[in-house]
Amino acid sequence: MKRRTGAKAVAIAAAGALLLSACSTSTTGNDGEEGGGSLTVGTTDKVVALDPAGAYDNGSSLVEQ
Repeated sequence: MKRRTGAKAVAIAAAGALLLSACSTSTTGNDGEEGGGSLTVGTTDKVVALDPAGAYDNGSSLVEQ
């Protein structure tokens, strides 16, 4: 029984540490918004339509996003 009690204590301590780290604030000053960049997505799928109403295939929907 002692082994299970120890495992429970470790699990509770780990969950508490995770909770505390999730609630803390960042002191780096970077809020994650860089802006001005671009994202290039490549695909080998054929683009069938550029109209959002008709772009149900994978290749066309990636181009429109």
